[in-house]
Amino acid sequence: MSLSISAQRGDEADQLDLEISDHDGRMAIPTEGAVISVGLGWRGQALKSMGLFKADEVSWEGPPGKITVRARSADFTADMRIRRERSWRDTTLGAVLRQVAGGAGLTPRIAADLDARPIKILAQSRESDVALIRRLGAEHDAVATIKAGALIFGPIGAGVTTSGKALPQIQLYPSDGDKIRWRSISREKYDGVSASYHDAGGATRHTVHAGDAKGARKLKTVYASQAEAQRAADSEWRRIQRGAAELSVTLAIGRPDITPETKVRLFSGMKPQIDAATWLVKQVTHTLGDGGFTTALQLETAP
Repeated sequence: MSLSISAQRGDEADQLDLEISDHDGRMAIPTEGAVISVGLGWRGQALKSMGLFKADEVSWEGPPGKITVRARSADFTADMRIRRERSWRDTTLGAVLRQVAGGAGLTPRIAADLDARPIKILAQSRESDVALIRRLGAEHDAVATIKAGALIFGPIGAGVTTSGKALPQIQLYPSDGDKIRWRSISREKYDGVSASYHDAGGATRHTVHAGDAKGARKLKTVYASQAEAQRAADSEWRRIQRGAAELSVTLAIGRPDITPETKVRLFSGMKPQIDAATWLVKQVTHTLGDGGFTTALQLETAP
Protein backbone atom coordinates (compact mmCIF):
# COMPACT_ATOMS: atom_id res chain seq x y z
CA MET A 1 0.00 0.00 0.00
CA SER A 2 2.85 2.39 0.82
CA LEU A 3 6.59 2.43 1.39
CA SER A 4 8.82 5.13 2.88
CA ILE A 5 12.58 5.13 3.41
CA SER A 6 14.38 7.86 5.34
CA ALA A 7 18.18 8.06 5.07
CA GLN A 8 20.40 10.58 6.82
CA ARG A 9 24.12 11.17 7.03
CA GLY A 10 24.42 10.92 10.82
CA ASP A 11 24.60 7.98 13.15
CA GLU A 12 20.84 7.39 13.22
CA ALA A 13 19.76 4.20 11.46
CA ASP A 14 18.00 4.49 8.13
CA GLN A 15 14.28 3.71 8.57
CA LEU A 16 11.79 1.80 6.45
CA ASP A 17 8.00 2.07 6.93
CA LEU A 18 5.73 -0.36 5.09
CA GLU A 19 1.95 -0.71 4.86
CA ILE A 20 0.87 -4.02 3.34
CA SER A 21 -2.69 -4.84 2.32
CA ASP A 22 -4.24 -7.90 3.98
CA HIS A 23 -7.79 -7.29 2.75
CA ASP A 24 -8.36 -11.00 2.06
CA GLY A 25 -6.63 -12.24 5.23
CA ARG A 26 -4.07 -14.29 3.31
CA MET A 27 -0.96 -12.22 4.08
CA ALA A 28 1.24 -13.63 6.86
CA ILE A 29 2.42 -11.19 9.52
CA PRO A 30 6.21 -10.76 9.19
CA THR A 31 8.23 -11.92 12.17
CA GLU A 32 10.03 -9.39 14.32
CA GLY A 33 13.68 -9.34 13.27
CA ALA A 34 12.94 -10.31 9.68
CA VAL A 35 15.48 -8.81 7.28
CA ILE A 36 14.01 -6.86 4.36
CA SER A 37 15.99 -6.02 1.22
CA VAL A 38 14.69 -2.96 -0.64
CA GLY A 39 15.33 -1.72 -4.17
CA LEU A 40 13.68 1.35 -5.72
CA GLY A 41 13.46 2.65 -9.27
CA TRP A 42 11.34 3.13 -12.34
CA ARG A 43 10.03 0.56 -14.80
CA GLY A 44 12.59 -0.08 -17.53
CA GLN A 45 15.52 0.95 -15.32
CA ALA A 46 17.75 -0.99 -12.95
CA LEU A 47 16.63 -0.84 -9.34
CA LYS A 48 18.81 1.09 -6.89
CA SER A 49 19.58 -0.87 -3.72
CA MET A 50 18.40 0.93 -0.59
CA GLY A 51 20.08 -1.59 1.71
CA LEU A 52 18.92 -4.14 4.30
CA PHE A 53 16.44 -3.37 7.07
CA LYS A 54 15.51 -5.38 10.16
CA ALA A 55 11.86 -5.31 11.26
CA ASP A 56 11.52 -4.16 14.87
CA GLU A 57 7.87 -3.04 14.99
CA VAL A 58 5.06 -5.06 13.39
CA SER A 59 1.30 -4.56 13.77
CA TRP A 60 -1.98 -5.69 12.19
CA GLU A 61 -5.33 -3.88 12.14
CA GLY A 62 -8.63 -4.26 10.35
CA PRO A 63 -11.02 -4.65 8.79
CA PRO A 64 -9.97 -4.27 6.07
CA GLY A 65 -6.74 -5.98 7.12
CA LYS A 66 -3.55 -3.97 7.02
CA ILE A 67 -0.04 -4.92 8.19
CA THR A 68 2.33 -2.15 9.25
CA VAL A 69 6.07 -2.76 9.50
CA ARG A 70 8.74 -0.39 10.80
CA ALA A 71 12.29 -1.53 10.15
CA ARG A 72 15.70 0.04 10.69
CA SER A 73 19.05 -0.43 9.06
CA ALA A 74 20.24 -3.96 9.82
CA ASP A 75 23.79 -2.67 10.49
CA PHE A 76 22.88 -1.18 13.87
CA THR A 77 23.17 -4.17 16.20
CA ALA A 78 21.87 -4.29 19.76
CA ASP A 79 25.45 -4.83 20.96
CA MET A 80 26.43 -1.38 19.71
CA ARG A 81 23.85 0.19 22.03
CA ILE A 82 25.30 -1.38 25.19
CA ARG A 83 26.90 1.21 27.50
CA ARG A 84 30.62 0.64 27.98
CA GLU A 85 33.51 1.81 30.15
CA ARG A 86 36.89 2.15 28.44
CA SER A 87 39.49 4.76 27.57
CA TRP A 88 42.33 5.49 25.15
CA ARG A 89 45.56 7.45 25.58
CA ASP A 90 48.11 8.74 23.08
CA THR A 91 46.51 7.11 20.07
CA THR A 92 44.84 8.18 16.83
CA LEU A 93 41.24 8.69 15.78
CA GLY A 94 41.59 5.90 13.23
CA ALA A 95 42.85 3.43 15.83
CA VAL A 96 39.87 4.15 18.08
CA LEU A 97 37.37 3.76 15.25
CA ARG A 98 38.97 0.53 14.03
CA GLN A 99 38.68 -0.96 17.51
CA VAL A 100 35.00 0.02 17.71
CA ALA A 101 34.33 -1.29 14.20
CA GLY A 102 36.17 -4.56 14.88
CA GLY A 103 34.14 -5.21 18.02
CA ALA A 104 30.93 -4.88 16.03
CA GLY A 105 32.10 -6.88 13.03
CA LEU A 106 32.11 -3.80 10.79
CA THR A 107 34.58 -2.78 8.08
CA PRO A 108 36.20 0.58 8.97
CA ARG A 109 36.15 3.16 6.16
CA ILE A 110 37.94 6.21 7.51
CA ALA A 111 39.04 9.18 5.43
CA ALA A 112 42.83 9.45 5.34
CA ASP A 113 42.98 13.02 6.71
CA LEU A 114 40.95 11.95 9.76
CA ASP A 115 42.57 8.56 10.32
CA ALA A 116 45.88 9.90 11.64
CA ARG A 117 44.48 12.65 13.89
CA PRO A 118 46.09 12.31 17.32
CA ILE A 119 43.97 11.57 20.38
CA LYS A 120 45.62 12.43 23.69
CA ILE A 121 42.87 11.22 26.02
CA LEU A 122 39.45 9.79 25.16
CA ALA A 123 37.04 8.26 27.69
CA GLN A 124 33.93 6.20 26.95
CA SER A 125 32.08 6.38 30.25
CA ARG A 126 28.69 4.62 30.39
CA GLU A 127 28.36 5.43 26.71
CA SER A 128 27.30 3.12 23.87
CA ASP A 129 29.44 2.66 20.77
CA VAL A 130 26.72 4.41 18.75
CA ALA A 131 26.85 7.42 21.09
CA LEU A 132 30.66 7.46 20.97
CA ILE A 133 30.62 7.48 17.16
CA ARG A 134 28.06 10.31 17.25
CA ARG A 135 30.25 12.34 19.62
CA LEU A 136 33.41 11.83 17.60
CA GLY A 137 31.55 12.82 14.44
CA ALA A 138 30.43 16.09 16.06
CA GLU A 139 33.90 16.87 17.42
CA HIS A 140 35.58 16.25 14.06
CA ASP A 141 32.77 17.62 11.83
CA ALA A 142 32.50 14.24 10.15
CA VAL A 143 29.93 11.98 8.60
CA ALA A 144 29.79 9.24 11.22
CA THR A 145 27.47 6.44 10.24
CA ILE A 146 27.09 2.70 9.71
CA LYS A 147 25.93 1.44 6.34
CA ALA A 148 26.29 -1.78 4.36
CA GLY A 149 28.40 -3.45 7.04
CA ALA A 150 30.86 -0.56 7.29
CA LEU A 151 31.63 2.15 9.85
CA ILE A 152 31.97 5.25 7.68
CA PHE A 153 33.84 8.30 8.97
CA GLY A 154 34.72 11.20 6.67
CA PRO A 155 34.57 15.01 6.43
CA ILE A 156 31.11 16.54 5.96
CA GLY A 157 30.75 18.19 2.56
CA ALA A 158 33.97 16.77 1.14
CA GLY A 159 32.11 15.64 -1.96
CA VAL A 160 33.85 12.26 -2.01
CA THR A 161 33.31 8.84 -0.53
CA THR A 162 35.78 7.49 2.04
CA SER A 163 37.39 5.50 -0.78
CA GLY A 164 38.08 8.78 -2.61
CA LYS A 165 35.38 8.41 -5.29
CA ALA A 166 33.74 11.72 -6.17
CA LEU A 167 30.02 12.11 -5.52
CA PRO A 168 28.28 13.69 -8.54
CA GLN A 169 26.73 17.13 -8.01
CA ILE A 170 23.01 17.20 -8.82
CA GLN A 171 21.32 20.05 -10.70
CA LEU A 172 17.61 20.60 -10.12
CA TYR A 173 15.12 22.88 -11.89
CA PRO A 174 11.59 24.13 -11.14
CA SER A 175 10.11 21.37 -13.28
CA ASP A 176 11.68 18.78 -10.95
CA GLY A 177 9.97 19.97 -7.77
CA ASP A 178 6.45 19.98 -6.35
CA LYS A 179 7.41 22.23 -3.44
CA ILE A 180 10.41 24.32 -2.37
CA ARG A 181 10.86 25.91 1.06
CA TRP A 182 13.82 28.11 2.09
CA ARG A 183 14.40 29.17 5.67
CA SER A 184 16.97 31.43 7.31
CA ILE A 185 17.84 30.46 10.90
CA SER A 186 18.72 33.23 13.34
CA ARG A 187 18.84 31.23 16.58
CA GLU A 188 22.50 30.34 15.98
CA LYS A 189 23.80 33.69 14.75
CA TYR A 190 27.12 33.39 16.53
CA ASP A 191 30.25 35.18 15.34
CA GLY A 192 32.50 32.27 16.31
CA VAL A 193 33.07 29.39 18.70
CA SER A 194 35.36 29.10 21.73
CA ALA A 195 36.64 25.89 23.38
CA SER A 196 38.72 25.33 26.52
CA TYR A 197 41.54 22.92 27.22
CA HIS A 198 43.43 21.99 30.37
CA ASP A 199 47.18 22.44 30.43
CA ALA A 200 48.27 19.64 32.75
CA GLY A 201 51.84 20.94 32.98
CA GLY A 202 50.85 24.39 34.14
CA ALA A 203 47.61 23.26 35.81
CA THR A 204 45.80 26.06 34.00
CA ARG A 205 42.86 26.35 31.61
CA HIS A 206 43.16 28.10 28.26
CA THR A 207 40.71 29.03 25.51
CA VAL A 208 40.97 28.84 21.73
CA HIS A 209 38.62 30.31 19.11
CA ALA A 210 37.23 29.71 15.64
CA GLY A 211 35.81 32.78 13.94
CA ASP A 212 35.45 35.91 16.07
CA ALA A 213 36.05 35.56 19.81
CA LYS A 214 33.50 38.29 20.49
CA GLY A 215 29.97 36.86 20.41
CA ALA A 216 31.32 33.30 20.22
CA ARG A 217 29.45 30.21 21.32
CA LYS A 218 31.25 28.49 24.23
CA LEU A 219 31.59 24.71 24.15
CA LYS A 220 30.97 23.01 27.49
CA THR A 221 33.58 20.26 27.16
CA VAL A 222 37.07 20.92 28.50
CA TYR A 223 39.54 19.22 26.14
CA ALA A 224 42.79 17.47 26.94
CA SER A 225 44.99 19.45 24.54
CA GLN A 226 45.08 22.67 22.54
CA ALA A 227 44.90 20.74 19.26
CA GLU A 228 41.74 18.87 20.30
CA ALA A 229 40.07 22.05 21.58
CA GLN A 230 40.89 23.87 18.33
CA ARG A 231 39.51 21.00 16.22
CA ALA A 232 36.28 20.99 18.23
CA ALA A 233 35.89 24.76 17.86
CA ASP A 234 36.59 24.61 14.12
CA SER A 235 34.11 21.75 13.67
CA GLU A 236 31.32 23.53 15.54
CA TRP A 237 31.98 26.77 13.64
CA ARG A 238 31.66 24.96 10.31
CA ARG A 239 28.42 23.33 11.49
CA ILE A 240 26.96 26.70 12.51
CA GLN A 241 27.88 28.23 9.15
CA ARG A 242 26.29 25.35 7.23
CA GLY A 243 23.11 25.63 9.28
CA ALA A 244 22.58 29.35 8.68
CA ALA A 245 19.96 28.48 6.05
CA GLU A 246 17.93 25.37 5.28
CA LEU A 247 16.16 24.25 2.14
CA SER A 248 13.54 21.54 1.67
CA VAL A 249 12.59 20.28 -1.79
CA THR A 250 9.98 17.69 -2.73
CA LEU A 251 10.72 16.16 -6.13
CA ALA A 252 7.74 15.24 -8.26
CA ILE A 253 9.67 12.31 -9.74
CA GLY A 254 11.56 10.11 -7.27
CA ARG A 255 15.36 10.07 -7.46
CA PRO A 256 16.72 6.91 -5.78
CA ASP A 257 20.25 7.97 -6.77
CA ILE A 258 20.28 10.99 -4.41
CA THR A 259 21.89 10.17 -1.08
CA PRO A 260 22.94 12.17 1.98
CA GLU A 261 26.10 14.24 1.34
CA THR A 262 25.16 14.84 -2.30
CA LYS A 263 25.77 18.45 -3.36
CA VAL A 264 22.87 20.14 -5.16
CA ARG A 265 22.48 23.30 -7.23
CA LEU A 266 18.87 24.43 -7.49
CA PHE A 267 17.98 26.76 -10.35
CA SER A 268 14.57 27.85 -9.17
CA GLY A 269 14.43 31.23 -10.90
CA MET A 270 12.72 32.45 -7.72
CA LYS A 271 15.18 33.93 -5.21
CA PRO A 272 18.94 34.60 -5.37
CA GLN A 273 19.40 33.15 -1.86
CA ILE A 274 18.34 29.80 -3.30
CA ASP A 275 19.95 29.89 -6.72
CA ALA A 276 23.33 31.34 -5.69
CA ALA A 277 24.11 28.70 -3.06
CA THR A 278 25.38 25.16 -3.35
CA TRP A 279 23.38 22.91 -1.05
CA LEU A 280 24.29 19.74 0.82
CA VAL A 281 21.77 16.92 1.38
CA LYS A 282 21.27 16.13 5.08
CA GLN A 283 18.33 13.75 4.76
CA VAL A 284 16.50 11.96 1.96
CA THR A 285 13.02 10.46 2.22
CA HIS A 286 11.75 8.25 -0.62
CA THR A 287 8.00 7.60 -0.65
CA LEU A 288 6.02 5.17 -2.80
CA GLY A 289 2.24 5.11 -2.53
CA ASP A 290 -0.96 6.64 -3.88
CA GLY A 291 0.97 9.74 -4.93
CA GLY A 292 3.47 7.71 -6.96
CA PHE A 293 7.20 7.66 -6.28
CA THR A 294 8.53 10.94 -4.87
CA THR A 295 11.69 12.07 -3.05
CA ALA A 296 11.91 14.75 -0.36
CA LEU A 297 15.23 16.42 0.42
CA GLN A 298 16.41 18.31 3.49
CA LEU A 299 19.44 20.46 2.65
CA GLU A 300 21.82 22.91 4.28
CA THR A 301 24.37 25.34 2.86
CA ALA A 302 27.38 23.43 1.50
CA PRO A 303 30.87 24.40 2.73
